[in-house]
Amino acid sequence: MTRRTRFFRRRSLTDSSRGNIPTLLIGLETMLSVAAAGGAVAMLAGTTPLGEATDDLPFRSPVLAGVALAAINGIVPLTAVVGTLRRAWWAPFAHLAVSAALVGWIALQVAVIGLTSWLQPILLAYGILVGLLAVDLDW
Repeated sequence: MTRRTRFFRRRSLTDSSRGNIPTLLIGLETMLSVAAAGGAVAMLAGTTPLGEATDDLPFRSPVLAGVALAAINGIVPLTAVVGTLRRAWWAPFAHLAVSAALVGWIALQVAVIGLTSWLQPILLAYGILVGLLAVDLDW
């Protein structure tokens, strides 16, 4: 079997060569998506106490930040989950995109509003973990 046919072969989520990594990624990315949706709704509703951090947001708009949060850390992980469940050939790349999006989001957040929450380093580690798990998939 060539590398190309092995790459495009459809396998079960718990194929012995992949272990439980796809299942773990599905769980991690589903939790990330749910948390991002909750944060986005809170920002859109104006119930998140941003205080002076609002002055540092682009256009000083928590609504724009909420929409960006939902799009980047809500929709991208759900896309990766759906791709994994459908055993799409592009699913490993989607997991790497989730990792890059979360790490980039946290880096940009710290650059714009500073290190303001204990969740920022945890979510940075979370994004790195997703990336490491995605790289560990049998490509």
